[in-house]
Amino acid sequence: RYRIFLSDKLGFYAGIGPFYEFERWNYDGVRDELVPLAQSDIVEESVKVGSYLSLKWQSDFNVDLDISVYYQSKFDELIISPRLANSTSIKYNFTQHLGLILRYQNIYDYSPIVPIDKLYNQILLSFNVSF
Repeated sequence: RYRIFLSDKLGFYAGIGPFYEFERWNYDGVRDELVPLAQSDIVEESVKVGSYLSLKWQSDFNVDLDISVYYQSKFDELIISPRLANSTSIKYNFTQHLGLILRYQNIYDYSPIVPIDKLYNQILLSFNVSF
């Protein structure tokens, strides 16, 4: 992890490194017409490279913004079939220890292991308690 820029209210970070990933996939989210006759879980183990850029900003109005983008790939498929992701959150701080977070996350997988949509989206609204 490398801190590109840091001030009282703003931080910009980048990181890169290898990681081990173990995934077990099933066909629960696959449309019926795409499910193969012989169904069994698919296990995928690999060493990948992951990288990210992250921007964190604290405003003077009790609002925090956090935007991060991610890139993952197997070492032998760096450009062929990466997994791209984004996480964007806005947090309103009621107090120093209590906040409300609205977060949007997405993942785009160029070649998912099972026949599912390549783009996955998620929107979360949650309370945050920190100590």
